[in-house]
Amino acid sequence: MDCAPSGSQNDNCDIKVPKSELNSSDPSTYHQPGTPSCNERQLKLERDKLKDKLRILTKMEKKEKVKYYTDEVKKKLRILEDQVEKLRKELTNAKQEEEGLMNEMESTGQAFEEMQEQNQKLVQQLREKDEANLNLMGERIRYNQAQKKIKEEKEILDSMLKLEEKERALMENRSTLEHELRLRDQTNEMLKRKAAESAQSANDLRLRLDKLTTQFNEAQYSIKKKAASYEATSTSIKRLEEEKNSLKRLVERAKRMEKFDNIDKVLEEENRLLKEALTCPSCKVHRKDAILTKCNENVPSAMLALAKQITTAYSSNDDAPVNLFVWFSLNSLGSCPLD
Repeated sequence: MDCAPSGSQNDNCDIKVPKSELNSSDPSTYHQPGTPSCNERQLKLERDKLKDKLRILTKMEKKEKVKYYTDEVKKKLRILEDQVEKLRKELTNAKQEEEGLMNEMESTGQAFEEMQEQNQKLVQQLREKDEANLNLMGERIRYNQAQKKIKEEKEILDSMLKLEEKERALMENRSTLEHELRLRDQTNEMLKRKAAESAQSANDLRLRLDKLTTQFNEAQYSIKKKAASYEATSTSIKRLEEEKNSLKRLVERAKRMEKFDNIDKVLEEENRLLKEALTCPSCKVHRKDAILTKCNENVPSAMLALAKQITTAYSSNDDAPVNLFVWFSLNSLGSCPLD
């Protein structure tokens, strides 16, 4: 857009806004580093300038307004207004954030002061606790030392008590041993007296035994003599009885001979009786092993009693054999066989 050379247009040309200047009002040029308040002031200045330019443009003629007031300018103005509104909102938000941060800083500072006060109180409490702990430690050390000393004294007293108990026990043992020794001495003396009495009684008993032995030997000798005389008498009596029996048999034989006319019949009858005596009474066939008749030798009465005891179980009617060893033993000793 170039200006006309007329006078009225020259006046208007002096107030034309160059396009390059309008382009310089691009929103990107306003976004310079700084605080939100500085950006706001810059935007206000730009806005004032644009308002002045708009007032100037409104004074221009319609043709010139059409020329200069293009859609692009309107668009840029809308953009700038939007940016202004946006920046105003950002400013409001920044103020709110600043107020929140300030409040937070105040609360944080207050909390920090409270924390410092609490820390000071805690430090004071810790110091007091440390002092109390040190005092307790000192008291505990003193208590441990006193307890250790008391324990040592107690151990010493216990050892002394044990020694006293041992001494008392030893004294009791000593008195017991002395009493036992006295009792043993008394027992030994009593045993010695008893031994002496026993020796005396043994001597007396020995003398009495010798006397009784002498009396026993004398009595035994007299008994043997009497027994020998009794045995001789009994032997003579037995012989007389045997002679009596033999004579009785002879008388009976003579009577039988008188009774029978033939002597042979008498002898046959005697032989039959002898055979029956030699034959076993059970089977009537086998002969007996041995029959003891008699002997006329003198033997002691004890041997005769033994022989009778041995041969009593056997008789002429038994079928058991008689042991000949008994007969030979008795015969060798001078015993008398049984009928």
